[in-house]
Amino acid sequence: MPTGAEIVEELKLKNSKHLIQLRRSKVLELWSKGWSQERIASELGVSQPLISLDIQFIQYQGREEMQQFITELLPNSIKKTLVSLNLITLEAWDMVEKTHDDNTKLQALKLIKETEADKIGIVSNVDIVNKVITQIEQIRQQRDTIVSPEQKAIELNEEQETLKLGVSDEEEEIE
Repeated sequence: MPTGAEIVEELKLKNSKHLIQLRRSKVLELWSKGWSQERIASELGVSQPLISLDIQFIQYQGREEMQQFITELLPNSIKKTLVSLNLITLEAWDMVEKTHDDNTKLQALKLIKETEADKIGIVSNVDIVNKVITQIEQIRQQRDTIVSPEQKAIELNEEQETLKLGVSDEEEEIE
């Protein structure tokens, strides 16, 4: 069970994170209005280097959100759109077959033509989206394979410990 001091520290941390989120939100708002970093810092009563760090974080977060949109949300949206366009085409053909009014038939045929053109446009752009997704996945794989020097040192120490344990086990087996 956490102590009173631990609870207070946790609340301070949560409050601190909340304040940082609020500041970054305001930084984004002012930066979007074209304000300089110095002006934003003055307005918020913080240093310009802190605003610079906030903007770097906002840019990083924007790139991450863009990657998620491209790799996860966009393909689903394309699929839903194609299904919807197929349903529109089916309904329009049904109208053409069931109506005796020439104006209604012409409007339905025009809708079919436009819908099919929309599908061609979407499918044509899917190749571009697939290329972008592939590039993003390659970048993520490269990023995941890049290991910091500190992580390399930790892994090397773990390997050495494993080797030492292996040698000790073998020595015990020999005796």
